Amino acid sequence: MHYGNFAFMKEVDVLLSDIYLKIRKLIDTLDHLNAENAKLKESQKELKNLISQQENKIHVLEEKLYQLTISQTLENTDIDLARKKIGGLVREIDKCISLLNK
Repeated sequence: MHYGNFAFMKEVDVLLSDIYLKIRKLIDTLDHLNAENAKLKESQKELKNLISQQENKIHVLEEKLYQLTISQTLENTDIDLARKKIGGLVREIDKCISLLNK
């Protein structure tokens, strides 16, 4: 009977060692996953920051584009207006020349 008890204790000891190894493995896996999770969170934070910077750049560029579009529209309007005035002056000069020729 004493021998059977020893065999049972040895079996329990083997099972406990196996459980200990599995727990150790789970703890190592947990540590690895926690480290990986921390790296991913940091990467996510950096990417969100980059997205925010890019959105700000887009906003600035859209504002510059809007201002440039308005500026070009005003320039084109000024050019068209100047061309019309010059055209009117040329016609007036032509009239004067034709009156002088008569």
